[in-house]
Amino acid sequence: MTGGHRDAVASLLAEAGLSGIGPSADDAFAKRLADVIAVVRPRSLAIGWATVDLERAEEELVERLALQGTARDRPVPPDELLGASCRLLTSGRGGEVLLLEPSTEGRLAAALARFGEGVLAIYLRVAATALPAAHRAGLSLTAEGAGPVGRQRLVLGGPRWGPHVLLVAPAEGPPPGTIIG
Repeated sequence: MTGGHRDAVASLLAEAGLSGIGPSADDAFAKRLADVIAVVRPRSLAIGWATVDLERAEEELVERLALQGTARDRPVPPDELLGASCRLLTSGRGGEVLLLEPSTEGRLAAALARFGEGVLAIYLRVAATALPAAHRAGLSLTAEGAGPVGRQRLVLGGPRWGPHVLLVAPAEGPPPGTIIG
């Protein structure tokens, strides 16, 4: 991985106020993440922290990273593609950490079994033009699914047990079933 790729990942994390929580620049996941970032050019990112206990993880991360706790009156939707219940924490600079607890025997459960608790997903907020760019670059994506920060697609090509990269594109019009008028 080139220094430029490492710098791109570090820059996004620093802008979000999440330095020190992201994936190691030395591992294969960081290289894959940097390669995806180079193609889709995200506007921002959210870190997905996998855990087996949402309450404990929330307490620990809020203290460790000086994050703000979740808004209990504002539920965060589950992640359909990873099979997770979610909670949202934010940094003082707007960075987001999604706490992910398995709700199925899916991808997140497999990632936790293999790696233990920690950063096992990165959500990249991208422009609508990023999805065609990803396809042109040869990235394989899943069908769209609901997620904690919007409609998303999982980037395939890495191990099924993760860590995972998800692309979150802006919504295109009102949700299905919306009555306009």
